[in-house]
Amino acid sequence: MQVVCSYLFGAEPVHLIDVIGRPGADGTAQVRQSWTMPFTPGRRFGPDKPVFGPARRATARWPPRPVRRPPDVASRASP
Repeated sequence: MQVVCSYLFGAEPVHLIDVIGRPGADGTAQVRQSWTMPFTPGRRFGPDKPVFGPARRATARWPPRPVRRPPDVASRASP
């Protein structure tokens, strides 16, 4: 994903995602950042051009399903 995104964006690094690990013995979680690569072999596609990707019918459900919201925390509070 990092390599493909590097061809689609410009030369400036773009933050893609943070992966947060479980907390260790000291209680702090490790965060691993993923950025586009500053160098790509060959020419970049460029950030100004539109990009279209194939998608299956199951990717976008129609009609969309309603979002289930969690119950209000205040309504669960004991008197």
